[in-house]
Amino acid sequence: MKSLTQMVIVACLVLGFHRQTSAADLPGPSPAKMCEDASLIVEGRWLEGQRVAITRLWKAPASLPKDIKELKVVGLAALTRTPRSPTGSPTKTIATINVMLFLTYDSKHQVWEPLYTFGDGSCGVFWLDETIYYGYVQLTNPGGYSLVAGGMGTQGSLRRLPATSQALRKSVGDGVAASERYQEDMGISDSGKRAQALVRYLLPRTTPDPSGAHLLQAGHAVGKLGKDAVPAIVAAIQAAPAKEEIHHLLTPLWAIGPGASAAKPVLLDVLARKDTNAGSVVVALETIGDPNCAPEIRPFLQSGDSTVRYVAARALAKLGDKQSFDAIAKLIPSPIKAMSIYEIKDLLNWLHGLDQARARPIAVRIGADPAMAPVRDQIEALKSR
Repeated sequence: MKSLTQMVIVACLVLGFHRQTSAADLPGPSPAKMCEDASLIVEGRWLEGQRVAITRLWKAPASLPKDIKELKVVGLAALTRTPRSPTGSPTKTIATINVMLFLTYDSKHQVWEPLYTFGDGSCGVFWLDETIYYGYVQLTNPGGYSLVAGGMGTQGSLRRLPATSQALRKSVGDGVAASERYQEDMGISDSGKRAQALVRYLLPRTTPDPSGAHLLQAGHAVGKLGKDAVPAIVAAIQAAPAKEEIHHLLTPLWAIGPGASAAKPVLLDVLARKDTNAGSVVVALETIGDPNCAPEIRPFLQSGDSTVRYVAARALAKLGDKQSFDAIAKLIPSPIKAMSIYEIKDLLNWLHGLDQARARPIAVRIGADPAMAPVRDQIEALKSR
C-alpha cells in the first residue's frame, strides 16, 4: 500500500488539489483542528515567565494529575503582546493575562510548549478578555505571526479566527467533542465496522465533524485498513448523489491499490458520468492496475481539463495500453512552452514505456527544442535506453 506521503504527493502534484505556497508559509489550523493536534488544552492566568495558573482543563492526557493547579509553558513569555491593526500597524499592548493554550509535550526536554510557535507568535496561544480575545495569524505571506483581535483574517490568510471569546470557546468545545468521537471510532476493533465509521468523515454530507479537522486523518486510516475498507467505500460511493464531489472518498483506494479491485465496477459507473470526479477515479483505476479498464479511460485523453488529460495519460501508460500511444503523443504541445516542460518529460517517459522504438524519434525531436534545456539530460538518458 502507498504511504500517507505518497497519497499526498499524488493528490497535490498529480491532481492539482493544492495551494501554491512559499517556504515562508506558516501552519495556521483552526481551533477545531488544533483540538485534535494538542495533547493538552487549558485556560488559565499567566503569572510570569513560563508559569500559568490553570482555571479550566479542556483536554488532558490521562497522565496529567486531575488536581493540577499550575503549569510551566516554555516560550510563553517570548510571545508578542502587542496586537496589529487591520492595516498591520502596532497598537497598544494588551493588559489581559487570561490565556487559552493548545499544548504539546516535548518528551526529550520534558516540557510543555504551544503548538505551531514561530518567532514571537504561536497559533496555540489565545489571550482572552471578557468578550474579545487575541490570537496569532500570518497577515502577509511571506511573513511571521502577528497578534490580532479575534475575527481578523481574510479568505486568503492561512486561518480565520472566530469573532468573540464565546465563539472561540464554542469552537474548542465542539473540537474536543469531535476529537473524542473520532478516537472512539478509531478504537472500533472490527476493521470493517471501523471503516464504515471512518468513511463518514470523507464526505461533507455524512461527516460527524463539520469542521473537517479529521478529513485527511480519516482518509489515511481508511487506506491503511486495506481490502477490509473496500466494502464501506463502495457502499458510500453507491449512496452518493450524482455529481457529488467524492474525491476524498476515493483517495483511500489509491493507497489500497490492487486490493481494491472489488471497487472497479462502481468506479467505472462514476467514470461514465464524466463529472468532476473523473481525475480521482482514473487514479484509483490506475492503482488497482487492471488493463481491462483502459478502454473506459482512453476518452479522457481528450478531456477539456488538462489535469484529467495528464492523469489519464499516466494511467494508460502504467496499464501498458499501447493503443493509446498516438493519443498520448498528441498531448505534447506545439510550440513547446517552458512552463510545461516537466509534463512533457513525463509524457515522453510514458511513451517510452509503451513503445521504445516509436518514442525515440519523438524524444530526439522534442529534446532539440531550446525550451527543453532544463530537462535535456533526462531526455538524453531516455533516448539512449
